Amino acid sequence: MKTTESITYRNILSQIDKVGSRLSDARMQVATGKKLNKPSDNPASIRPVLNTRTQILKTERFSKALETTADKLSQFDSRLDYVENILARVKELGLAGVTETMNDDDRETIASEVAQLREELLDAANAKFDGKHVFSSFKEDTPPFSGTPLDYQGSDDYFMVEIAPGETLQSNLTGREVFGDASGSIFATLDAIETELR
Repeated sequence: MKTTESITYRNILSQIDKVGSRLSDARMQVATGKKLNKPSDNPASIRPVLNTRTQILKTERFSKALETTADKLSQFDSRLDYVENILARVKELGLAGVTETMNDDDRETIASEVAQLREELLDAANAKFDGKHVFSSFKEDTPPFSGTPLDYQGSDDYFMVEIAPGETLQSNLTGREVFGDASGSIFATLDAIETELR
């Protein structure tokens, strides 16, 4: 008899411990809002949770890369708009300078404006974003255009940003692509226009 009562008593205590443990787990779930708070809560379910966490971290990394790339491409876009406006004005001046109604003083004035626009173009070509030269590619600390005659000093490489697993996006243009080099640069063209006008 005593053995049976002892076994029953131990079984009751064991059941009370189990209920207490389940109650503690339930309180934790209510407090945290999470069904899984530790791997032992459900070992079979922990792998998908860990995989999902890894995917979330990767997605956050890709999202941050896209955000940074969007800022960088926005800088390229605004610089290219500015360059386009300068070149449109140079074209207007060049066409005005070849008309018969212009005298030498008029052409001198136009030549001076072309020279000023060339300096603005050089400033745009050597522009910085976040302390790095926009058009120098991998040589971000080097001004892309310097020397006499002006020549491209930057790199011809592209920054490739991973935006999804196995998918990359080019995030820059080189100064050589946009402005040319010593043998055929926009700057040499503007110099020639200024010389002809003078």
